Amino acid sequence: MTATQPSERIQVRVCEAKAQSLSEITLTLSIGATLRDALAQARTHAGFGMLIDEAVAVGVFGKKFELGATLSDGDRVELYRALMVEPKVARRRRAAHRQKVRQTKNRVPITDRTV
Repeated sequence: MTATQPSERIQVRVCEAKAQSLSEITLTLSIGATLRDALAQARTHAGFGMLIDEAVAVGVFGKKFELGATLSDGDRVELYRALMVEPKVARRRRAAHRQKVRQTKNRVPITDRTV
């Protein structure tokens, strides 16, 4: 390979994020590799087989793609899990908690009141 020839290999990162941790590996694939190829190679790395099995969708840089999508050099393949709580429900819970904190914040305990 000379300096003017393009590389015949690409590097992609496969990652999966959890609330407290991030799992990420870098893979070297041939040009024209698909998401399916990246996931097949990622399965051989310790712990990633289970993460791939749990994924409900796969994407690249935050956009969902089908397994036949072709990857480019430097792409970040992301494994998406099912949501634990619906976003609307989570927002309502946070709002209710903030309201409760505001209501109790300025109250003085009965034992501390002076008459």
